[in-house]
Amino acid sequence: VAAEKDPTALGLPASAKGNVEGYLFPGGYDFPKGMSAQAQLKAMIAKSVAQLNALGVRPTDMERVVIIGSLVEAEASRAEDRPKVARVIENRLQAQMPLQFDSTVNFIFGKHHIATTAAMRADKSPYNTYLVKGLPPGPIGNPGLAALKAAAQPATGDWTYFVTVD
Repeated sequence: VAAEKDPTALGLPASAKGNVEGYLFPGGYDFPKGMSAQAQLKAMIAKSVAQLNALGVRPTDMERVVIIGSLVEAEASRAEDRPKVARVIENRLQAQMPLQFDSTVNFIFGKHHIATTAAMRADKSPYNTYLVKGLPPGPIGNPGLAALKAAAQPATGDWTYFVTVD
């Protein structure tokens, strides 16, 4: 998108490094006829930044929270599970364990399944959390408010695993 070429004009936080992925706040928007794509993107990004600000997330931490929020959004469908999934992510990062999330592997291939294949998990992408420790280099989707809140305020616990079911 041409509007993505000027991230400053879109209102992206500096920590996003010009990447709009993760900052297009999901929801319904009523844009007036003739509104430019850049203005629409700017409105969606402004909504994400406003939500992050309301959660008390510092600008320097926004990218990390959005990345974790995108993982939570992909991995947890129930509201009560989101803060627990965020805690699992934090606990694995602290223990220097690989996250091993199928959602990040599926992101590489543009898929949205629960499972992955061994061949997919062998992909050398920096988004492959089976092979690369730490967070992926960017968000894998656009987290909603509940996922952002979970990422900003994970549950308390010592969990390092969870099971996703379809």
